[in-house]
Amino acid sequence: MNVLEKILEEIEEEIRDSIPFSEQRADGLRKARDIIRKHMDDLSRENSQENARLPRDNDGWIPVEERLPEPSCDVLVQWEKYERYTDTIYTYMDKMWFDSMDENGNAIFETIGGTPNGKIIAWQPLPEPYRPEKEKSSCKERIMSRFMKVE
Repeated sequence: MNVLEKILEEIEEEIRDSIPFSEQRADGLRKARDIIRKHMDDLSRENSQENARLPRDNDGWIPVEERLPEPSCDVLVQWEKYERYTDTIYTYMDKMWFDSMDENGNAIFETIGGTPNGKIIAWQPLPEPYRPEKEKSSCKERIMSRFMKVE
């Protein structure tokens, strides 16, 4: 979804740049934006329905022994690390992506900082990002309202 969000941001920027020159171009870009947003919402709804069918005994956490996420998909991961100096097992949560399987059949997860130094025990899909409601008025109306005040 992040790629589509970036595309939508670029379309919004193109709309802003187009308005002084071509209202038809801006209308076409708005239609493209609305089509992409509709399909993103449909996909989000399908994913929510699929996640609803998953067993919820662990609050949405899926053990890596049970199932792995899609490759290159960002997920929330819970992992453990044994600290020998304190004889303690620490549990961490981090946003990671599933990379591949190693030669021993172990899942390799990556994060911005690299591969975690510990054992991945479970994962869950990331929640959908917050999207504030967009103003429904057209760009033309917003621009005109800046210059024309009715009193």
